[in-house]
Amino acid sequence: MLYYIFLLGTIFFIFSALWGLIMFTYRALQNFRTKTIFEKYFFEVINIFILISISALLTQEEIIKQNNNQFLIITVGILVIYSYLTGRLQPKRLRIQINNFKYTNEVYNPYYESLLIITGIVYFSFCINHPYLAENTLSLWFYKSAKSIYHTPVLGHIAAFFGFLFMIYIIFQSIIITLQVINVIIHKLTGNPNPFDDNNKQDDDFDDFELLDEETKNKP
Repeated sequence: MLYYIFLLGTIFFIFSALWGLIMFTYRALQNFRTKTIFEKYFFEVINIFILISISALLTQEEIIKQNNNQFLIITVGILVIYSYLTGRLQPKRLRIQINNFKYTNEVYNPYYESLLIITGIVYFSFCINHPYLAENTLSLWFYKSAKSIYHTPVLGHIAAFFGFLFMIYIIFQSIIITLQVINVIIHKLTGNPNPFDDNNKQDDDFDDFELLDEETKNKP
């Protein structure tokens, strides 16, 4: 089972590297212009669609190898998919904060991101029960390419090492996001303000500045 998680992490890393190379080539052909909202959402959906498809293909292989642990493998697969999809949110929020500091803007819709997570998990479940859904041209090409790189002597070991680190990273990121969501839900139910809310922090910082400014003015 640990090998299955490790293999998923490696495949995730290799796919991300291949996808990043394709996106870099596309951006270069577009003279690195700013992506439109349509392009952003379109490529993000395609990225997740392919990644979940190749995850389902790998999961199907593991189910065939370990036919006695089907339920456990599927459960672990769903948790890994959830970890990856939620783990994407933390660096995205950080990137938005940096962009806002530079007076630029990036589209971020929490409802869209939540829908993407739910849809991704549902799609993965459907692919397990109906494998033909994952057997499309794009997914099969990425899957075979990733496995080919993984089985390459030197390159495969490098990919496995970074894949292991990548899996640890997304798991920790997903834990952080999940705890933040639980914290928000608890504070919504209790009616208390969320101490980790950025808006609350900004208001508090402004009040402190105002108080300090008044004290400075009142000094002789």
